[in-house]
Amino acid sequence: MTPKLTPQDSSGLKKRKGMRFRPDPGTAAFLDLRPEASKDQFRPQDFALVINESHRGCSLVLKTNPAIRNGARLYVKVGKLAPHYAEVKWRLDYDSEVTRVGLLFLEK
Repeated sequence: MTPKLTPQDSSGLKKRKGMRFRPDPGTAAFLDLRPEASKDQFRPQDFALVINESHRGCSLVLKTNPAIRNGARLYVKVGKLAPHYAEVKWRLDYDSEVTRVGLLFLEK
C-alpha cells in the first residue's frame, strides 16, 4: 500500500500545507531511534539523505529500517540544526533496501 504523501484537490493535483526548501547538496540527517532519550542524550544509530525541508519537518531517503515506521517517534539532526523530536508521518518503500519517509517535528 502506498501512503498518501500529500492532500489532493479536486483536480487531482497534490497540494502542500507549507513551503518546502531544497537542502544544500549532500545534506545528511542523523537519527536517534530512542524516543525516551532527550536532545542532550542524542546518539545517532542511523543516517539518511535530506530530500527537502520545511519549518515543520523534512523528507529523508535512507536504507530500509523496520524501526522507522508510520507513527514512530525519534530524534533527528538535520544538517547543522540541533536535534529535533519528530514523528514519522508517512513511509514509502522503494524496494527492499531503500525507503523514503516524511517527518513532522514535535515539541518535547
